[in-house]
Amino acid sequence: MNQCTDIEFVYRDFVNIVQYTLSFCVPTKTVSPKDLQFITPLVKVLLRERNRLCRGGRLEEADEVVQRIN
Repeated sequence: MNQCTDIEFVYRDFVNIVQYTLSFCVPTKTVSPKDLQFITPLVKVLLRERNRLCRGGRLEEADEVVQRIN
């Protein structure tokens, strides 16, 4: 029974050492979502359409899309 406890202790210690080493040696990068919560897929499509129309010089049509976005 005593050996089983020792093996569990050694394993726990090993896992702790590996986790510490990984957290210390491996760089991490936090990634946050780029889009705001209210930017739905439909709004994204409409924004792309508006941008396309604006670049094409079709500002009146772009204004109609803006109304749909709002």
